[in-house]
Amino acid sequence: VRKPSSLPIHPCGSYRFNSLIAILRAQGTVAAQAELHPTHRLDRLTSGLVIFAKTKSAARQISSWFQGSEIRKTYLARVRGCFRRIVERAGELGSGEGELPAGVSLARAGRIRLTGFIQCIDHKIGKYVYCAEKPCVGEEAKDAATEFEFVSDAPNGESVVKCFPSTGRTHQIRVHLLHLGFPIANDICYGGELRDDSSLPLIPHVQQASCVDGGEDRLPARAEETTMHPSGIFLHALTYALPEHEYTSETPPWAEDG
Repeated sequence: VRKPSSLPIHPCGSYRFNSLIAILRAQGTVAAQAELHPTHRLDRLTSGLVIFAKTKSAARQISSWFQGSEIRKTYLARVRGCFRRIVERAGELGSGEGELPAGVSLARAGRIRLTGFIQCIDHKIGKYVYCAEKPCVGEEAKDAATEFEFVSDAPNGESVVKCFPSTGRTHQIRVHLLHLGFPIANDICYGGELRDDSSLPLIPHVQQASCVDGGEDRLPARAEETTMHPSGIFLHALTYALPEHEYTSETPPWAEDG
């Protein structure tokens, strides 16, 4: 199923009826009493592919593949700045030393890899940070790795990037892109700007909520006074390659503007 941004997968917070599962049932895509089991997470503000299972046993199997990093995932993101430059610089240096951000190395020609740890620094708002080394204090940090490729230039000096997360930490791609210096252009939680985009318009703000896993994304303090908030960010789950099948969703309009 292709999930639009602004929808959580299942009911949570102020989204009791407008959730992906509830809409699938209301539209008759899935029978009201039919089993429908989510197999993985996808943030409310992120669009793209969601895999459901029809039985509990299938859900457990697919979930175990996700947890064991046996599923190859590809995401699209639109970021601030010219991402081509960091890929070219990594190719020239050939390692994570020197002019590259901490944790960056050349995975192969045209692709960089970022490794390190992700740590939650505020459970209330669900805020995460990148750490090159495992911190000795604070909330337990989890290892995380993502590879990136430059796809194309986009308007306003932005870039479309392919993201290949090896692990599945909360907000992993968003945190990693911020660390690289190329935040998702309209992700105000992680270095982007509040933007009324034609494909992702601002929508009336009804209730503030947190960024925690399974919930909504909270606006930073400076944006709490506004009456509008983002309906989504430039991050899209494009492809999941399972051990036996591969599923792909359509490319979003914001990734085709370049």
